[in-house]
Amino acid sequence: MKIIFPFRSRTATVALLLASLVLSACAEWVPLKPGAEGVRVATADQVKHCRHVGRTIVSVADAVAGIKRKPQTVTAELERLARNHAPKLGGDTIVPEGPVKNGERSYKVYRCRGAK
Repeated sequence: MKIIFPFRSRTATVALLLASLVLSACAEWVPLKPGAEGVRVATADQVKHCRHVGRTIVSVADAVAGIKRKPQTVTAELERLARNHAPKLGGDTIVPEGPVKNGERSYKVYRCRGAK
C-alpha cells in the first residue's frame, strides 16, 4: 500500500503537522457558558464582606503532544472553567487559591451580591 502525501516531500508534510500541533497548543478551548458572564474574579481582600459558598478545582491540558501551552492561555481557561462552575454553587465571585500547577488550580467561590 502506498501512502500519498499532499505535498512533494515527507519533510513538508511533517512540518505542516508540527505547525498544526504548535498552533493547537496556543488555542483556547474553554468557552464561557451562559450565566457565568456575571461571575467576577477577585482577590481575598475584595471578598471580605461576601459569603463563602464553596470551592472548585478545575484542570486543563497544559501540554499538547508534548508541547507546553502558553501559561496565560492555561490560566485563562482555568479561570473560565471556575467561572462556569460558580453559578452551580450559588456564587458570583471566584478567588484563586494558589498558583497553577500541572494545569490545575483551585478557586474559592463566593456570593457577594446581596451578601451581608
